[in-house]
Amino acid sequence: MVENHPFEPWLPENARLLMLGTFPPAAKRWCMPWYYPNFQNDMWRIFGIIYFQDKFHFVDVEKKTYRLYASTVGRFEQQTLARFITEGYFTRHLARERVAYKARRDALTAALNAAFAPGQLRLAGLHTGLHLLASLRNAPPDEALRRAAEAEGVRLNLLSDYDLTGARHQTGTLVLGYGSLDDAACASVGQTLKRVCTEAREASVNP
Repeated sequence: MVENHPFEPWLPENARLLMLGTFPPAAKRWCMPWYYPNFQNDMWRIFGIIYFQDKFHFVDVEKKTYRLYASTVGRFEQQTLARFITEGYFTRHLARERVAYKARRDALTAALNAAFAPGQLRLAGLHTGLHLLASLRNAPPDEALRRAAEAEGVRLNLLSDYDLTGARHQTGTLVLGYGSLDDAACASVGQTLKRVCTEAREASVNP
């Protein structure tokens, strides 16, 4: 069998031991539904020695199995998720969420377009996730927008907040996330942002 790997081989400088694994045995020889399930395999005994200085830390000699109580994800949770995916529930869940988020996005954009005059606000990124960009025409300074939003009790994110270059080229652009926005609140978002922009513009003209 030939495998193609996307990464080049990597070996730490101070490595002294290479541990190689193989395919697991037939299921009838498993003593647990987890990695290295054969009771004759020494892997869990090695882990016990390395991490706990105890060969039998993970070994239940009487039941001839391993005590993997420290597994990060329980078997029940894994099997529940596997069933959720394989039986199609995950696909149906995504389909329902896609419809719900599209309706929320459409309600938000309708509220924004109703609140601002044509040409005052340009929306972008409508099909790129749960955020969109709203660029203001003749926008007031970003700092004025921040102060006006704070006065209105609005948490406002601006595209310039994400500019790591310090150039601040993308001023006057709002980053609007609607993933956790309440459906009933969509209609009021447009008027709220309109007030914030008006107050910011007035404050920048009459400091």
